[in-house]
Amino acid sequence: MNFEISFGQTTTDSIIDGYMSWSARGTQDGAIPPKNFFIKTNDGEKVVLNAIKDKKKGVVMDIHNMQTGWQRFAEGQSDWVWNDDLKHWKPKPGDDYKQGLSIPCSINNDKLVIYRMAGVAVIESFKNLSQQINGNDTGKLPVVVMTDCKEMKFKVGSTQIPTLTVIDWVDRPFILDAQQDKDQSSADESAVELPANSEF
Repeated sequence: MNFEISFGQTTTDSIIDGYMSWSARGTQDGAIPPKNFFIKTNDGEKVVLNAIKDKKKGVVMDIHNMQTGWQRFAEGQSDWVWNDDLKHWKPKPGDDYKQGLSIPCSINNDKLVIYRMAGVAVIESFKNLSQQINGNDTGKLPVVVMTDCKEMKFKVGSTQIPTLTVIDWVDRPFILDAQQDKDQSSADESAVELPANSEF
């Protein structure tokens, strides 16, 4: 008698609850108002990330497992060229690439989202946040909230830069420990479906 077993389709990212993004002008479908962070699920649902605006909650950012790199959209897919470390940037691969980052984040100590995004607003926002983080490596992780939003003007157009502030330093939540050994660079950017009662 032959033994056969199947577990169906699997994903290396089953622990991830969603992907976190910043929307300066709001999403085109109207689901997310301007000047908000939000979580995107695999079924296309977008949920405003309220915790990052709540000084009693915030979002824990895993700065020890973050990555920076260059990103572009090509043939409907997101293409990333990751840096080897956080101090040195690789040469820009092409004119259509933008600076970006990827950071595992914990929400309410039981949700894991990946903040993976590129663009001026993302980089400028994290530049300001890094000034609060540099030199404060205590082995703990920063709890971050959005305290303001400022307009940045260009020769043509403008964008909104979220002001991120560290309000506390905490021990690594278990949900980030569980994710730590996974390969972030191979993560599929479509998130797993969230339970209907999920709150962010």
